[in-house]
Amino acid sequence: MSHSPFRIIAALLIFLSGFHTLQAQTNVNIGSDCGSINARNNGNGGANTCPGANNTPVATNFVGTSYATVPSGTKTGDIRIRWTVSGTLYPPVIKRIYETDNGQTVLTTLQVGPAGLPTQSGDVYYCFYNPTNYNLQNAKLLTFEYVDPQTNAVLGYCTFDFTVATPTGVLSVPLLPGDISGTQTVCTTGDPSAFSSVNAASGGTSPYTYSWESSTTSAFTSPTTISGASGASLDLNSAPGATTYYRRKVTDANNNVAYSDYITVTLHTPSQALSSSKVTTNVACNGASTGAVDLTVTGGTSPYTYSWTGSNSFTASTQDLTSLAAGSYNLQILDANGCSATNSATVTEPTALGGSTSVTNETGGGSNGSATVTATGGTPSYTYSWSPSGGTGSTASNLSAGTYTVTITDANGCTTTKTAVVSNTVSSLSGSISSQTNVSCNGGSNGAAT
Repeated sequence: MSHSPFRIIAALLIFLSGFHTLQAQTNVNIGSDCGSINARNNGNGGANTCPGANNTPVATNFVGTSYATVPSGTKTGDIRIRWTVSGTLYPPVIKRIYETDNGQTVLTTLQVGPAGLPTQSGDVYYCFYNPTNYNLQNAKLLTFEYVDPQTNAVLGYCTFDFTVATPTGVLSVPLLPGDISGTQTVCTTGDPSAFSSVNAASGGTSPYTYSWESSTTSAFTSPTTISGASGASLDLNSAPGATTYYRRKVTDANNNVAYSDYITVTLHTPSQALSSSKVTTNVACNGASTGAVDLTVTGGTSPYTYSWTGSNSFTASTQDLTSLAAGSYNLQILDANGCSATNSATVTEPTALGGSTSVTNETGGGSNGSATVTATGGTPSYTYSWSPSGGTGSTASNLSAGTYTVTITDANGCTTTKTAVVSNTVSSLSGSISSQTNVSCNGGSNGAAT
C-alpha cells in the first residue's frame, strides 16, 4: 500500500442534477446516491481471476490485459455495488480507492477494473488487484474515485461508511489536497528534515488556504494546528517529544476541506547515547603537517557520518584525521537515526628550533680554539653534531682556525644548523735597546748592550 494523499469531504456540495446531465452526455450512470455496497472481498485470497465479464479491457492502468487475467504476483478481490439503471448504460470506472479514515491513505496499488455492462438493475462487480495482502474488509471508511470510462474524466467521489449494515455512498466534492512527503526517524536531539508538498491543491474553488496539523495518533482524533504554518512546506526546529503524525489541510473558497495523507516523524531514543573520544597527535616540528586525530565512536546506531571543519577552510568526512597542520578542528557526528554528537581537537606545534654560537679563537698558532652552541625552541632535549671536527657536545674544543658547522637535533627529530668561525690570534715580536757600552781598545771584547 502506497501513501499518496487524498481526503474527500463527504458533503453533498455538487448538485446531483449536474451529474444527471453528465450522464446523459457520456452515457455513464453514477447513480443518484452512488449505489450501495452489497459485498466486498479481501485481496488476500491470491486468486488469478476476478468476477465480471471475461476479456473486457481493464482500466487504463492495465491496458491490454484481459479482465480475467490478473497481473502476476498480485492478490485479487472484488467489490459488488448495486446500481439502479435503465437502458444500456456504462457504469463508471472505479479508478482509485481511498481509505479516508486512516490518514487519508490512497490505495494506489489497488487497481480496479471496469464492471460489465448491465442492462437492468442489479449488482455490478469491480475487480481490484493488490500486490500486498490489504484487508479491505477491515476498512471503516472508503472513498471511491469514479471516472468516465470513455473520457477518463473524474465524475466525482463517493464515500461509503462500512460501520453500517448496508453502506450507501455519499457524493462529495472533488478537492485534492496535494501530496506531501517527509516520513522519517529522528533522534531525541535531532532536527527533522523539512516536510514538503509534491503539488498544490486542485479542484474545489480557489483561492485555497493551507495549514498544518499534528497528532500523536494517525487517526487525528484531536489534531493540533501548528501556529504560523501555512505554506507548502513545514520545517520543524527540533524533534517532537514523541512519535508524531503530520498532515496538510487545505480549505477552498467555499470552506470545503481536504487533508493530505499523513507523514510520520518517529522519535528514536538510543539505548546508549551517541558519543566519541579522541587521541590527538600534535605536530612534531614547527611548520610541518604531521598532526592526527584518532576518533572512537560509541552509542547511537551505525553507520555514522562525520563532518569536520577547521582552520584554513579545512573540511573532511572521515572518522580519523591525518597530516594535520597545527590548528583547531571541530566535528559533528550523525548516526543512522539522526542522533548527533560533537567533539573538537586542538593540534599544537612547538616553537621553531634555533640556536646561537660563541667562539674562543686560536692563539699562538696551536689548536686551542673552541666553539659553543646554545639551542632554543623545538622540544628538549637536544643532541649535537659538529663538522668537520666531529664533536657531539654543545661545545667543540681543540679547534684550529677555520669554519665549523653544528647540526642541532631535538627530541622530536627536528633539526637546524648553525655556523661558528674560529680565528688565529698570534701577535708579532718587537723590542728596543735601553743602554750600551763601547769597546775600549781596538781589538778588545769589553763592549756591552742591554
